[in-house]
Amino acid sequence: MKRIVSASAATLAATLCLSGCIIVSDSDRDTAPPPPTVNTDPGDPRGTEASLAFSWRIDGRDPVTDARACSDAGVQFIRLTVLDGATARTFQTLQWDCNLGRYSSARPELRAGTFNVYFEAVAADGRRLSVAPSRRNDRGEREPSPERAVFVAGQRYDFDQGNQAEPGLPGVATNFATGPGGLEVSLRYDRAGVAENADCATARVARIRWRLLAPNNVAVEDHTQQESCAQYAQIRWETLFRDNYRLAVTAFDSEGATLGTGQCADLLVRAGTTPSTYACRVVLGAR
Repeated sequence: MKRIVSASAATLAATLCLSGCIIVSDSDRDTAPPPPTVNTDPGDPRGTEASLAFSWRIDGRDPVTDARACSDAGVQFIRLTVLDGATARTFQTLQWDCNLGRYSSARPELRAGTFNVYFEAVAADGRRLSVAPSRRNDRGEREPSPERAVFVAGQRYDFDQGNQAEPGLPGVATNFATGPGGLEVSLRYDRAGVAENADCATARVARIRWRLLAPNNVAVEDHTQQESCAQYAQIRWETLFRDNYRLAVTAFDSEGATLGTGQCADLLVRAGTTPSTYACRVVLGAR
């Protein structure tokens, strides 16, 4: 009988386990996972400490309820852009399909810190079609107006809430206007005990003033001067950003007493060569 003089541990194990055995070598054994990589790039907001929430409209239309909102405007993605000094940086994980209409982090994906950011609505080929927040430059063009975002560990940064002009009110979505449009509103009046759906004379409204409001309650036009009601049976704006506006009208009688303020909402300015037209029924309270 031959004698096995020398054998490796692996060979011996193979000899003893002719069936049904799994052989594990030292190199196959589990090791502790590597520590998470710490992001030390000051211009990169990605991390594992904070999260974000954000929703958007395209030309005043909600992609969640309006299936053509994004495609009509040619918008494919919404992306967060971060300023690293003078350099604008974008990141694949901070870009979302326009059709989603909103986004909320499923888990922390940002690092704690302060960043200057803005959002872009871009086409499939990467062309920027709209930007928010924005401002007009000397040439009358819209350009980014970055906002300061402070991401705090363990907290969610709500961009919708920051978009609200009046603290304490619910947050609103950011609108990406891809072009201008016109708006025309025809006015009729309800006045308790006097008239319903009537013209100025029948409702005994002598003068009016108005405010045209964006969804975040910013006044696009604050027309404080009182005007003749009869001369302003229609109010027209030749050029507005495409958005969903609200008109608040305050009415006065011939003696200058306030009759009340009524509002008309959902005045969506659409693309086109002619103004978007609406009939606005202003409901006034009794004197």
